[in-house]
Formats: sequence, C-alpha cells, structure tokens
Amino acid sequence: MPPKTKFPAQSIRSLQQYIKQRIKRRGFADEDLSERLLLLTEEVGEIIKASRHLSHMNVAAANQNNIGAELVDALDYLFGIAIYLDIDLEAEFIAKEKIIDQRKYQRA
Repeated sequence: MPPKTKFPAQSIRSLQQYIKQRIKRRGFADEDLSERLLLLTEEVGEIIKASRHLSHMNVAAANQNNIGAELVDALDYLFGIAIYLDIDLEAEFIAKEKIIDQRKYQRA
C-alpha cells in the first residue's frame, strides 16, 4: 500500500469560507437549493462541451470553452450547494477518503 498522504487541515474549509463570502458579496446569497443545483448542472454541461472539443468531436467554434475555467465554475456551485445545506465539505471529504482508503480496486 502506498504511504499515506497527510491532508492539509483547513484547506477545503478555507476555500468554502472564501466562496461563501464571494456568494454574499456578489448578491447570490438568496439563491435556493434548486437554483444552485440547476446552475451546477449547467456548468457540468459546459465541462462536457469543452471535453468534446478536447476529444476532437464536432463542436461549434463558439463552444471551444476552457475546460479549466468550466471546472472552477462547477466547483463554485458545488461549494455553493454545500454552503446552502450547511455541510462542512472538508469533514465530509476526510471521512469519505477514510472509507475509500479501505477499498480494494481492481481493473476488469
């Protein structure tokens, strides 16, 4: 088993707090859960469009989005959903990683 990597404390929590402040300052604090879920879904669609371009599928020139920027947009909305639901993503991340570390993976 590879050596365990120590997760830097407060890194996700700090980012979540930063995004919470940005949501408030930008005037989006009143968005409800369904709005945030819809916007996340829209951003995932934009990631898919950008991925289509990277894999050389037929796409309109206007859809040649920057996949990195689209991933950040989706991350912002993912954090926004967690903020709305008052979920500590860092605590959830660490707990889930402990579960995943116990799994045995095998390629088919």
